[in-house]
Amino acid sequence: MDPLDPTDLLVWLPVSFVLPTLRRRRKDKKHHHKRYAEFADDSESRLTDLQRLFNPNLTDYFFDLNLGPLLSRVDGYYGLLGVEDEQCRYLIDCYAGNLGEDLSPISDLLLTLYRTSEEFERPSTFSRPLLRFFRHYWAFKKGSSRQSFDCKTEFNECNQDVNQFINWTALKFWQELSTLLSLQLQDE
Repeated sequence: MDPLDPTDLLVWLPVSFVLPTLRRRRKDKKHHHKRYAEFADDSESRLTDLQRLFNPNLTDYFFDLNLGPLLSRVDGYYGLLGVEDEQCRYLIDCYAGNLGEDLSPISDLLLTLYRTSEEFERPSTFSRPLLRFFRHYWAFKKGSSRQSFDCKTEFNECNQDVNQFINWTALKFWQELSTLLSLQLQDE
């Protein structure tokens, strides 16, 4: 009798379970409360960002039948990772394209999403959400264009480094586990 190969076992995991484990926890509680106060006291744009993280019915996602749901997923992924700043999201897109397997499963999720977008016809009208989606797409493409691409220089409006967002220990755990089991992330 042949022993069971552990990679023959397929394990489905929800994205909502895996991605929060990859979020780097803040050590400075005082800083976290200060950020929350700034977030709560700031303009309507901050409220819109918060709604976009948690509201799949936001009108931003109805600009296009195909690309709107993909933008919703991008926002959902970054919401689960705790990345609020749009410029920092572009930075992580770039690193995901640049580092590939080193940022798996984040890079895998984004690559699948952006490849899916290539299957659709481009909308004929401009909208801000459409531009926002393609900024994510282009950031990923720029990062994947060549190994030596400097994402931090290109996306310097994010005042943080990618290491401040990613829990590398948890990332390595999921990567190691995926060598033992066939893991499939489910985001529906």
